[in-house]
Amino acid sequence: MIDLLPHYQELQTRLDDGVFTVIMNRPTRKNAFNVSMIHEFTDALHFCAKHEPIRVMLVAGNGDFFTSGNDLSNFMREQNQGEAIDTHKATLHTFVSAFIEFPKILVASINGPAIGMGCSMLCFFDFIYSCKSAYFVTPFTQLAQTPELCSSYLFPLILGRTLANEMLILGKKVTPEELKGKLVNEIFDDAQTTFDHSCNISKILANAPAECLLASKRLMAGPHREMMRQVNMKEVEELGERWSSPALL
Repeated sequence: MIDLLPHYQELQTRLDDGVFTVIMNRPTRKNAFNVSMIHEFTDALHFCAKHEPIRVMLVAGNGDFFTSGNDLSNFMREQNQGEAIDTHKATLHTFVSAFIEFPKILVASINGPAIGMGCSMLCFFDFIYSCKSAYFVTPFTQLAQTPELCSSYLFPLILGRTLANEMLILGKKVTPEELKGKLVNEIFDDAQTTFDHSCNISKILANAPAECLLASKRLMAGPHREMMRQVNMKEVEELGERWSSPALL
């Protein structure tokens, strides 16, 4: 039994019958990840991972966006200060590591655009449901950035090299239909229907035998975990170089 749930500023959370729901709640900023939200999301992953009664973590966004990704104002004002960049690198590395090691089931309800790290983090999710008006884009090149959240490894693995190149290098905006059967499980007419279905699937999963859920995920994710740990370190180091580059301006 869990007596006390964590309280967050940037996330809304609730626990219901083994499903821990996380709503990214910065709608005026299109749910962009500021430093506080990255820390809170990392903590939510750790909280779910260590509490046995939680079987599933369901993630959605408040408002019109799933998330617009990394809020570049996190470090642009201090981009020439090595200490600030090192701090942000450590924060990102810890965030991604929490996904890599996460043992429970992750479900995403995509209520709107998933941009940048908001798109690349979906590679860690086990079930993804999207409304048809959403789109997915990783404009790293246009922002003088490089891939993050192990997308340089997982995108080619999940999407195939051709589409991965178009998204990660060219910054192509893709529809849910283009990702169905690869990254997206099902597509629905609107955000509410998408969320309702995501909740239903989450409840079904949470009521399944816990040992089976954990074992199945462990078997499928296990062979890739060591590679993801290495890729995470390399991507973060490369991003550190990009954050200190004049091109970011």
